[in-house]
Amino acid sequence: MISCRSQVYNLVQDLHRIGIVHGDLEPRNIGRARGGGFCLIDFSESRRHNCKESKASEPGTQATPTQNQCSELQALRNYLWKQQPQPPS
Repeated sequence: MISCRSQVYNLVQDLHRIGIVHGDLEPRNIGRARGGGFCLIDFSESRRHNCKESKASEPGTQATPTQNQCSELQALRNYLWKQQPQPPS
């Protein structure tokens, strides 16, 4: 079973893969989807984005952090796994 942190990170990574940055990642913008998963809401701050790091990874997997990783993915990764075990690479 995928942890809630991993589910949220994968959602954001999927957005980046299709060229969108959410722009306002806050707990209030994470909702529960039908079936018990999570979803992102409030895309009022979203914009087009070119995230080479995310496009290089396969759907449903987590990118290995690099210096090239965009600031939104890096900030989310740091927030979600602060003082927690790092996600599998």
